[in-house]
Amino acid sequence: MDGNKNQDYGKHSCTHTKAPGGFWQGSFTRPAHIKEVVIYNRLDCCSNLLNNFDIIVDGQVCARHRSSTFFSVKRFKCDKVGQNVIIRTNLKKYLTLCEVEVFGEYTKLAAKRSDMLPLSHCSQSSVGWSGVCSRAIDGNTNQNYWGHSCTHTKLESGWWMAKTQKLAHIKEIKIFNRLDCCFDRLTNFVVTVDGHVCGSYHSHSVFKVTTFRCNRVGRVVMIRSRKRTYLTLCEVQVFGSYTKRSTGNKLSFNTCFQTSTGWNGVCKRAMDGNKNQDYGKHSCTHTKAPGGFWQGSFTRPAHIKEVVIYNRLDCCSNLLNNFDIIVDGQVCARHRSSTFFSVKRFKCDKVGQNVIIRNNLKKWFTLCEVEVFGEYTKLALRDLSSVGWNGVCSRAIDGNTNQYYWGHSCTHTKLESGWWMAKTQKLAHIKEIKIFNRLDCCSNRLTNFVVTVDGHVCGSYNSRGVFKVKTFRCNKVGKVVMIRSRKRTYLTLCEVQVFGDYFKKRPKFKYLGCFYDSKEYPQFSIKAASSRKMTQRKCNRFCKSRGTTYFAVQSGSRCFCGENYIYGNGEAEDGDCNVPCSGDSGIKCGGKMRNAVFEVDKNVS
Repeated sequence: MDGNKNQDYGKHSCTHTKAPGGFWQGSFTRPAHIKEVVIYNRLDCCSNLLNNFDIIVDGQVCARHRSSTFFSVKRFKCDKVGQNVIIRTNLKKYLTLCEVEVFGEYTKLAAKRSDMLPLSHCSQSSVGWSGVCSRAIDGNTNQNYWGHSCTHTKLESGWWMAKTQKLAHIKEIKIFNRLDCCFDRLTNFVVTVDGHVCGSYHSHSVFKVTTFRCNRVGRVVMIRSRKRTYLTLCEVQVFGSYTKRSTGNKLSFNTCFQTSTGWNGVCKRAMDGNKNQDYGKHSCTHTKAPGGFWQGSFTRPAHIKEVVIYNRLDCCSNLLNNFDIIVDGQVCARHRSSTFFSVKRFKCDKVGQNVIIRNNLKKWFTLCEVEVFGEYTKLALRDLSSVGWNGVCSRAIDGNTNQYYWGHSCTHTKLESGWWMAKTQKLAHIKEIKIFNRLDCCSNRLTNFVVTVDGHVCGSYNSRGVFKVKTFRCNKVGKVVMIRSRKRTYLTLCEVQVFGDYFKKRPKFKYLGCFYDSKEYPQFSIKAASSRKMTQRKCNRFCKSRGTTYFAVQSGSRCFCGENYIYGNGEAEDGDCNVPCSGDSGIKCGGKMRNAVFEVDKNVS
């Protein structure tokens, strides 16, 4: 490539390899549309060394030459776009070239695709022969190791990783293999984005450049060898577009807890914003005893949509091969794998205040960072309480959901068939009640109890199996929440949360009586609605919109409208119309085939 076309080796114008076989490569500063390649052969001797070779442009064969006779100068048509031209001999002989000329035009198409995403913050499992990880993201696509453009690990099942600048929708990942030797090392590997498989390669045949169609959202690109070998990458290119997170805002933990602490790996390291994955940088947690869990808590409940976990990379990455993510006692996601990950995203879709990462292996547990994305909810109602003994009742409504008694967050009664109660600030439509059980011991004490709202049963539990967090669907109107044990034991509650809406003041409608109804002779001609959330107010609104004078509620959930309520079916006892309204258990909505009849109040909306 020096412009000297003299074809006599003694004139210092020709190349020569030392080992039989091999190739020669020339690279441009930017990609080009290559139309023709001209090769000058050696003529003072050895011309037959160029009888069998290929011309390759960025891994794609441009032309082949097979002949039993030699040539002096030969032109080859190409029509390929690329940045690297390789002349590769297919003979077990020396390779010698006196000049290589390439003709074409530099192109703007491959200079840098507009959708190429720069990578940074790389790391790899080890470094051998000075092949640092940054060589794969330096923009140099030279596929000859001695061009100082390729990474190199030690002999192991190695890995390489790098990050995009921001969260991205990654569509393609292109990998450049080493070509001067050893290209068969890259024949069994997997490519992941934030821990999710993007592509894999397993073949006896080798590649020069390969592209994986990815379609993943994330930041961390990892290439992991699935066999014990030296991992070498000459360039990794990522294509796509930056994107906004669809899983809400990042939620900040207020407190944390872990079952034990070893090597100064305190729990707060997983929520300090430091994502360094090297333990020596004081950024990762560490338990002391095998097994266990880590817990982070928010100041108030949230709709959790995504959890992101950063694994340790300086060693011990396989400690995170079997774990569960739990939100307020409900499993959000599970991870089971024989291979490790660097960063992994888990879809969640749970509402709660506590996120637990629970290790299922009898090993130490280490986390470098836990990020949670979602939205805070606005439904929790808490206020007054009664007095208990030993562990005061207010501990169950203090916002501290730590489920270990010695964290001073749980109530405790004496040995009895005990109870606990608290009140909402105002009359409320209570939709859910969530109970946090004690976990450091004694969880089986809370296996037979009933939950009531203003004396009406909201839910009950009777089982030999214990729970961590239990949610009861309630749908009751009231103020007083009571939890009453149905067996003689110590009653312990670590937190009680109530969800719903404050209830509007009930209007009083003019009651006209309870009347029999029949299918043959219905009392009212207009059936306005049937609803699981029926109230007197709702039925009044339906009938007011229809312009009738009277409304009737029946069976707790049915509403009728009419102009005349006295028919031959007769009047029933008022006690026959005592079925609670499905939308407000504190008032009555008729009975079975019994109409509770009221006068429509046009002043009530």
